[in-house]
Amino acid sequence: MFNLNLIIGAVVAAAVFGVGMFSGYKIEAAKVERLETELKRQEDVSKKATASLASAQQEIDQKLAQKDVEFKQKMDALQQDADAKRKNLEIAMAESSKRMGEMKNSMGALNAKLKEAREQLKNAAPGDQAALQSQIDILEAERKDLKSEFRGEACKDFPVPKQIIDALNGVKS
Repeated sequence: MFNLNLIIGAVVAAAVFGVGMFSGYKIEAAKVERLETELKRQEDVSKKATASLASAQQEIDQKLAQKDVEFKQKMDALQQDADAKRKNLEIAMAESSKRMGEMKNSMGALNAKLKEAREQLKNAAPGDQAALQSQIDILEAERKDLKSEFRGEACKDFPVPKQIIDALNGVKS
């Protein structure tokens, strides 16, 4: 009835097939396990790199914020310095204009004295002429000095070459 050889062959074939399937499963399972281990390792490396990147970015942001504060402080200091220089310049210009006005008044008074002394010289007696001439010489010397001072004050009205301004301000052209 039953063919024993056939049954034994079928059982052996089934056993071989089962062992082959089991060993194939184990081999592939080991590969999957290695891949899962590698994947987990790569995830850990990725997490560490992400944390390192976040830390570096935070450090860069802090340094940039610090540099921004330093830059703003320097800009404020420069602005205050520029404002102080501008104010001092305005004061100096106002004082210069005031001095020029005073010098014009002094020049007018000096010219009037000089004119009067010259008129007196024309009508003076020969003995008084030397004293009057001496007085005129003194007044003319004062007038010359006053003109020189006036020209010095008036120099602010003349343009200054850019190269000189740059040199005074420490700017390299």
